[in-house]
Amino acid sequence: MVREIQYQLQSLEAFISKLPETAYNERIQILEGATIGAHIRHILELVQCLQQQYHSGIVNYGLRKRDISIETLPERASSLIREILDNLVQPDKVLSVVHTNYSAEAQLSGSSYYRELLYNVEHCIHHQALIKVALTELGLQTLVDETFGMAPSTLLSRKLQE
Repeated sequence: MVREIQYQLQSLEAFISKLPETAYNERIQILEGATIGAHIRHILELVQCLQQQYHSGIVNYGLRKRDISIETLPERASSLIREILDNLVQPDKVLSVVHTNYSAEAQLSGSSYYRELLYNVEHCIHHQALIKVALTELGLQTLVDETFGMAPSTLLSRKLQE
C-alpha cells in the first residue's frame, strides 16, 4: 500500500512541476469555482492528517489544518509532498477513524494504517480526475497522460478489453 500512495504523490508532484502557477490558482467554473490548488491541498492534507494522528491511534480527517498556502503556492505543495513521502513508511496497526455525520455526531469506525493508506490512494485518484476536468477546461490536458486520475482497476479493465 505504501508504494501505491508513493506513486500517486510522485505523479502529483511531477504534475505540479509542469503546471503554470496561474493555472494552479485559476478558478474553474465547471468545478464550481474551485482551483486545482484547492484539490491538491485537499489531497495532501488528508494524507498529512493520517500521518500526524497515526501515533495516537485515532484519525479524524475533519481536524486537518486547511493550510491555504498549499492551495495557493505550488512550491509549498511540492515541499509538503516530499515531507509526506519521507514519513510514509510506518508499521500497519489498528486505528480508529472518527466520522462526523450531518447531525454533527461523532462516530468511530475500526480501520488500520494500511486501510487508510488505501483510502487516501482512492481519494487522490478521485481528485486527480477532477483536476483532469479542470485541465480540459483550461486547455492544458496535455500536461498529464491518459492514466492520470484513473483507478488501477479501470486501467486493467481497459487493457483486458483490448
